[in-house]
Amino acid sequence: MCKSNLSYKTSSSNLKKHIQKKHSTVTITFLESKRSTVVTQHKENSQNKESIDNDRPSTSEVSSVNCVEGRTALVKSSTNKSHQDQTRVDNYFRVPPKISVRSKHNLDKKLLGLFIKDIQPFSVVDDIGFREFVLALNPSYELPSRHIISKTLIPALYEECLTNTKTIINTGRTFCITTDAWTTINNVSYVGVTAHFLDSEFNFKSILLECSATDMRHTAENLAEDMKRVTRDWQIENRVIFAVADNAPNIQKALQQIGWRHMGCVAHTINLIVKDGIKNDEILSVLEKIREIVSHFKKSTISNNKLMKY
Repeated sequence: MCKSNLSYKTSSSNLKKHIQKKHSTVTITFLESKRSTVVTQHKENSQNKESIDNDRPSTSEVSSVNCVEGRTALVKSSTNKSHQDQTRVDNYFRVPPKISVRSKHNLDKKLLGLFIKDIQPFSVVDDIGFREFVLALNPSYELPSRHIISKTLIPALYEECLTNTKTIINTGRTFCITTDAWTTINNVSYVGVTAHFLDSEFNFKSILLECSATDMRHTAENLAEDMKRVTRDWQIENRVIFAVADNAPNIQKALQQIGWRHMGCVAHTINLIVKDGIKNDEILSVLEKIREIVSHFKKSTISNNKLMKY
């Protein structure tokens, strides 16, 4: 229109005020969809309107068209940018697909191997590094808490294992029992009982029936009662034909009370033979020299380092 230069930053307020003040014959219309400002000029009569339609556009109309096209291009560009931004946000907050119940169950069983095979503490599932490692492997898998592991998953797996083991034991017709009793360096007494048998397909099987701590003395009567209880719980009490144990008097007497035939442990017998054989004076003298040599290297770091480099 008047080709004046106006200052603008983020809005068209200066242009609007200028038009209202200097060009009163011009009206301003706002498009609802694009919020674009279209400038149109009132026409004095129908003749001027016809001439505008037939001849080339006036300055005001050209300005109006340029304004609309510019705003349209701006809106289109903004729309594309917003679409790109929205895509990036969606990708960032993308929710991983849920895993099936079967897959969750299989992963839980593999997790239990940490505690059953590697004797790891249940608290490992609370370690930050371990949780980040599992998340990187499978973002869809949610680690169970240590309380769920100890109160639910481990007992359930124990019952499953117990049922399967009883099924296997039922395939045996006769059994051999091996047993041993010992005391740890912490003064905790243990008794272990293992069953050996051939299954229906003539495959050799060995199953640990029980290894439990006991506060009773390792007398013949206590050992006999404990072994009878274990075999009774597994329903094989009447199918045991003999038992293998060391040559300790309390074990031999306990097996006699139960009525099982006793066979001495070969490894224990060989150990007794070796202990009796090294009581020779010449052998004891050699052993004493060996002990002194070992003691020297254990006490001297310098000597031990030289020995390691030799």
